[in-house]
Amino acid sequence: MSEQEALRNRPIGVFDSGVGGLTVAREIMRQLPNERIVYFGDTARVPYGSKSKETITKFSKQIVRFLQTQEVKAIVVACNSVSACALDELEEEVDLPIVDVVRPGAKTAIGATKNDKIGVIATEATIGSGIYSRYIKENDSDALVLSKACPLFVPLVEEGLWGKNIRGIVVRSPETDLKEYITSDTAVIISTHGYQYEIAEDLIANKGIEERQIFCCSSKTGEQWRYRPDIILKHTEKIQKVYDKLADKESKDYYMNFLKACLTRNPFFYKDNQRSVAAYEYETDLADLGLQGGEVILDCGAFNGDTAKLFRKKTNGNCEIYCFEPVEENYKELAAWIKCENIQQVHAIRAGVGKEKRTDKVYSTEAKTMRGSVGTKRCNGENSVISEIQVDSLDNMLDKKKVDYIKMDIEGAEMDALRGAEKIIKRNHPQMLISAYHKITDMWEVPEFVLGIHPNYKVFLGHQPHAPYEPEFMFI
Repeated sequence: MSEQEALRNRPIGVFDSGVGGLTVAREIMRQLPNERIVYFGDTARVPYGSKSKETITKFSKQIVRFLQTQEVKAIVVACNSVSACALDELEEEVDLPIVDVVRPGAKTAIGATKNDKIGVIATEATIGSGIYSRYIKENDSDALVLSKACPLFVPLVEEGLWGKNIRGIVVRSPETDLKEYITSDTAVIISTHGYQYEIAEDLIANKGIEERQIFCCSSKTGEQWRYRPDIILKHTEKIQKVYDKLADKESKDYYMNFLKACLTRNPFFYKDNQRSVAAYEYETDLADLGLQGGEVILDCGAFNGDTAKLFRKKTNGNCEIYCFEPVEENYKELAAWIKCENIQQVHAIRAGVGKEKRTDKVYSTEAKTMRGSVGTKRCNGENSVISEIQVDSLDNMLDKKKVDYIKMDIEGAEMDALRGAEKIIKRNHPQMLISAYHKITDMWEVPEFVLGIHPNYKVFLGHQPHAPYEPEFMFI
């Protein structure tokens, strides 16, 4: 094994003062499913937020030294207090990439604000350091940053201050018998991005809540584009046609369950398709399904190269990948990886994919925090412009290039991009994996369009592991 291969196989270290950083670890596992994680939660010395800068730095260095003994290849500081007080010294002391959570959070806040007013709530150490205000002001000099230390937040969870009255609101433990507070006509809302099914199961099994009382809620973007019974019920004929075209029972069941979830908000319809066995894999009898090696792959919405790395691993490096990524920050990370690894078969292209050549605006949406605004999404004027990006069609950029596999996950721009790839699809009949969860209309428009080009495609509907709320069409 080469030195570079050995480095790639090492785990990522993640640490926090307690268990809160597990949410960061979970997101890393979702976006990089083939990476291993070593997590350190310093529950013996939590909270950090009320401690001195010197103490926080000392504890952080101890944890980093431990993570180095685990031969990690990078360290994610999933603690605001450490990022605020110790990051500079850690970066000087450790010859490893160190990623913090403050700078991404500050950038997201800048993109999300509509009036240049940003509120920051954090620990005493984080607020006292002024790190958020500094980062925000560096990138948006007009921003008004309002900061407030909330020292009770961490002990509330870590030390279980349940039952306490905080400013007139009684804080209930997750272990509380909810029957005392919830009557038969109370609606229970699950407002998480994922794990709706599992949470609903727990509420029924352990909290005595009835299924009829439980509903899903989503972000503003999700409410606008997913939970739209008015749109779904107007397109039942098209939905039936797609259902009839799906190639196996599992795809048909999953298709209808997802639409039922969008119609009813019942989390029990967010069921896994059991054939979605691994990232970008689907279990079927078709011998030619998936990457075999030797393919030319178009990675549309390449982000920082995470899926390109996965495709290379699946083919043992025997593939050529064109990575399309319009956002500068993501593109730089992608290009740096290609250069560092000296990979000749992976090409980074700083462009979005669409129907035609044009300049688009990238807006701040909830999707940005999930996938780095990797698409060419053109939203309404309610969102703040982040930057302009160059867009072109795949047909224009690749002309008569042979293409074997296309992956698209571009934040709602999938239909626009497919229209700009019609010649490639008609000429090459490539395998395709197309995300359909950003807009409910994609659940029938995507297969209708693709089958209009090549009616002989076999169509499956699956999802990434443990993410049944994000359907993806596979065309074989």
